Amino acid sequence: MSRRTTKHSLNQRLEIVNKVLSGAPMMGLVKQYQVDRTTIRRWIRNYELDGIEGLKDTHHWHHYSTEFKLRVVEDYLNHQLTVSMCCKKYLSIYNLSATD
Repeated sequence: MSRRTTKHSLNQRLEIVNKVLSGAPMMGLVKQYQVDRTTIRRWIRNYELDGIEGLKDTHHWHHYSTEFKLRVVEDYLNHQLTVSMCCKKYLSIYNLSATD
């Protein structure tokens, strides 16, 4: 089960995201802040979708219907979308929070 919190403060997450979006090399930030690049990419996606709210810790799990999950999987398989592309598409279509 994944942790719903991070050892990085909201200010650190925002700083890292802003540095990447400003062109800083991600690998340097990975080493400096000791955070996985996948995590940084998730923070960026969440920030782009929800602004600073997307970077806040969540303490709940969101449950999706079986129908919704099947729709996403079928889209992934039939349209050769990446997982990240599916997340962006369905989060924006259904106006879901990136932290749900």
